[in-house]
Amino acid sequence: MAALGESRDVLLDAATRCEVRDVDTPPRRTGLSFRDVSKAFVAHGDRRPFLAVRDVNLDIPPGRFVCLVGPSGSGKSTLLNMAAGLFQPSTGAVYQDAERINTVNTRVGYITQQDNLLPWRNLRDNVALSLEIQGVGKRTRAERVARAIEQVALTGFEKHYPAQLSGGMRKRATLARTLVYSPDTLLMDEPFGALDAMMRNTVQEQLLRLWEQDRKTVLFVTHDLDEAILLADDIVVFGANPGRIVHVEHVDFPRPRTLADIRKSPEFTALWEGLWSLIEN
Repeated sequence: MAALGESRDVLLDAATRCEVRDVDTPPRRTGLSFRDVSKAFVAHGDRRPFLAVRDVNLDIPPGRFVCLVGPSGSGKSTLLNMAAGLFQPSTGAVYQDAERINTVNTRVGYITQQDNLLPWRNLRDNVALSLEIQGVGKRTRAERVARAIEQVALTGFEKHYPAQLSGGMRKRATLARTLVYSPDTLLMDEPFGALDAMMRNTVQEQLLRLWEQDRKTVLFVTHDLDEAILLADDIVVFGANPGRIVHVEHVDFPRPRTLADIRKSPEFTALWEGLWSLIEN
């Protein structure tokens, strides 16, 4: 694993997949790319902008599972929102598969802390919503919805409404609703934070099994270091005030992984403590 004793304040350099600084030239590799990205917000009635993110350079190749960790207010969710095209960076550029993101990015699926299931729709109809909007035919839609529900192990609950599902089942329903339209990239903002520890671990391992099947690109925000180490190929550590990358750690544990297995190793403890030290300091 990469050394954790490097300077806390050094941004990624040319050796860490951020070698190209010309924001107007598309990246050579496909995937999700952030080029010299900064984002400032101006609060109502405040003349001075608040710099949420500064000089972020990060390339995420296709099929890579990347977790963002760091203190609250370090710009992790801001990065996801720019990848989704919900707003533009103040400076720099964000690319999806070498195309600059200038509007809503329809090639990503975005899963947040809230499940946002429509309470008047049953599970089947919630999962089908995006396909209805796209005008997918009824027969094809039914097949794809059934397959997505099966992928998240909710077959038999198609006619249940959100209020009749447990918290973990609603999270899986949200995942099915996202997977059904086959986005290239998944953006996940603390999706399992509200679940209890046992249910969270169950859903994490289910997510990993699904990811192993098609290896979508995933950008995942979490405050849980156990979760980051379990899920990620790479962990990007953010510092705050302003939000910036201070370290990238490659996770070498072989896949498939379970938290119960990797926790037993001294490498897990060393990695966890090193990451915590970076965040704490």
